[in-house]
Amino acid sequence: MQIMVCLASVYGAWTIRDRKWYFEVDKTRGGRMFYLQDDCKHEELVEMVVNDYMLQVSGELLELSYPLPAAMMEKLPTDSPPMYVTNDRQVGSLVELCKEHVVRLCVSTRVGMGRNYNEPIHECVQE
Repeated sequence: MQIMVCLASVYGAWTIRDRKWYFEVDKTRGGRMFYLQDDCKHEELVEMVVNDYMLQVSGELLELSYPLPAAMMEKLPTDSPPMYVTNDRQVGSLVELCKEHVVRLCVSTRVGMGRNYNEPIHECVQE
């Protein structure tokens, strides 16, 4: 039996202040709501995000990430970075986490310079 989880998303950029990560929301883009099935693939999630945010980011990289729930962060250093969703396994982990916690997907784009972390990041080109 397929189980669906609800995942709210916002668009913006991560910043770090005082050894703590914050996602600064771009209020002009609004939020989106996604329902993900247990077997959702990375490519499907990327397609949903690109379509719903109407992204046309030729030459930019799409980043999907989320902060860990507060209950988990209590046991980690305060400067622990956000979690990035870069493949099917990471989508599966996100879906499982959403079954127990409220999680917010953070959507960002950046100019496609060198990839110094987070391989692979989906290059987002809308035709």
